[in-house]
Amino acid sequence: MQQRRNDRPSPPWKWRSFCVSGQGEEGKLLARTFEPLPKAASYFTKIEDLYFDADAPFDEDLGHIVLDGIKRDRYPHDFLDAYAGGFSEEEYLSNRESYLASLAERLDQDDAMYRRLRNRLKDAISLARKRVSWNYRAVVPQYYPKHNLMSFLLPISLVDDTKVDAALVVQSFLVDGKQRYQGYTIYPLAYAYRNARLVAKPISDWLDPERILGS
Repeated sequence: MQQRRNDRPSPPWKWRSFCVSGQGEEGKLLARTFEPLPKAASYFTKIEDLYFDADAPFDEDLGHIVLDGIKRDRYPHDFLDAYAGGFSEEEYLSNRESYLASLAERLDQDDAMYRRLRNRLKDAISLARKRVSWNYRAVVPQYYPKHNLMSFLLPISLVDDTKVDAALVVQSFLVDGKQRYQGYTIYPLAYAYRNARLVAKPISDWLDPERILGS
């Protein structure tokens, strides 16, 4: 990929073209300009960045995953309709940010409803971990550019156990030399696919771009 100086003050560079060194006009320019050529991006340094141990200890910050996820519009609306006391598309379209914040606050103040949603989410996470133990390809590595970290995406089935409709972001770390995992936040599938494809084309039966981006 080539860039050229921008005709606007910011950013200083803009995209020019995709090319292969030595091929075509742009490729010849690339070969004449850079020696050596830039190396391909590398996103991981150790096998633990790509391998998920389904039997390792696992924690999740359910409070953050639930409330922050609702405020950020990360959950399927039919799931919120079923487990968060109803969902109004009219109010959502009228003022999305305000409506989602009020939905999260309503849930936070209703212990029974909050517990019901949390339990459903915990069941979905438990099912996802079992799925990974059956099929290692069910977990998908992703790269987080902001903090230069690798993490994992677990398939989450919220509405129907047979249909994946979200992804849980999981970070791995070592405690006394032993692997442990922490669930941080939830992503809608389109967002999960965009992050995962930075590393490689996802090979899974649930993170399918034709089904996700075409819907």
